[in-house]
Amino acid sequence: MLPLVTPSSTATMHTPQQILASSLPELYAAILIFSVKARQYFNPSFTRIKKSGSIWRTSAVEFQPFIDEIFEKERRVRECADMAKMEISMKGPARLQQVQDLLSNIESKMKVQRLLRMLSPLEAWKRHQDVLPSRVDGTGTWLLEHEHFRLWCDPTNSPGDRILCCFGGVGTGKTVLSCLVIEHLLHEFPERDKVGIASLYGNYRDQGSQTLNNILGSLLKQLLTAASHVPDTITSILESVQKQEKRADNSNVLQLLRLTLPLFDSIFVCIDAVDENR
Repeated sequence: MLPLVTPSSTATMHTPQQILASSLPELYAAILIFSVKARQYFNPSFTRIKKSGSIWRTSAVEFQPFIDEIFEKERRVRECADMAKMEISMKGPARLQQVQDLLSNIESKMKVQRLLRMLSPLEAWKRHQDVLPSRVDGTGTWLLEHEHFRLWCDPTNSPGDRILCCFGGVGTGKTVLSCLVIEHLLHEFPERDKVGIASLYGNYRDQGSQTLNNILGSLLKQLLTAASHVPDTITSILESVQKQEKRADNSNVLQLLRLTLPLFDSIFVCIDAVDENR
């Protein structure tokens, strides 16, 4: 069993629920680290077999420490969950029901996330994180202060003011500006369950994947990921598509978009390099 004290201070006591709350991010972080390591390992430009002395390291050797770490974090989460259930059961059925509802909600969200993967192979937020470090502080502030941008950024304005196009030659920094706009929106509208924010970074090298269906699927996936609650009707459609063992087609995506858009008070879509999409 896990001790209900922090490693740094034996005087500070924590409840099982608090330990569980801190253990879940640790498990998620371990999974992310494994994902990054796997992406690097299987990248064609990365040497897949490393030589250490006279021993050739296989993928099993490369990944086993990360797998062990994930298993250890998972064991910790399970122990914390069991302890939390035990503690709450001693405080009455009402508290136990709260934990069961919480665990059910977590399981439901994980299920939805698995279903959303089949909507599109495009990873807009990963591309966003790749672009973000290239921006220098202060770059593009002129755009944020521009009157047209402020009109576009105000959800209460008329639809005619809600379309903003920026033009520029190759290498003038349009992608960095797109990244800046998205970061600004995330800061201005932190309640993502009320204001949807979706993006797309076009890339002429990846036009094979940038089909209309994948683009719409990517936008849909981003919105549903941010939604506070995914209605059962949407989940049922996703499960139906999954049973057919195929990706969602145009009719599925459009149907899901019609059901998703009303979940938000307002939605922003930022598309970079429109001319580089198919």
